[in-house]
Amino acid sequence: MYSSLEMLYATHVIEGKRTIESVPASIRDNVQEIVVSSKKQEIEN
Repeated sequence: MYSSLEMLYATHVIEGKRTIESVPASIRDNVQEIVVSSKKQEIEN
C-alpha cells in the first residue's frame, strides 16, 4: 500500500507537473512503481 504523499507525487509526475528526479529520494522508488504501473494499465486499456 502506498502513502497518500506517494500517490500525490505520482499523480503530478503522470500529469507532467513534476519530474521523477524532483521527487524526494526517500519515496522516489515507490512513486516510480506507481507511475510505471499506471502507464502499463493505460496501455492495456
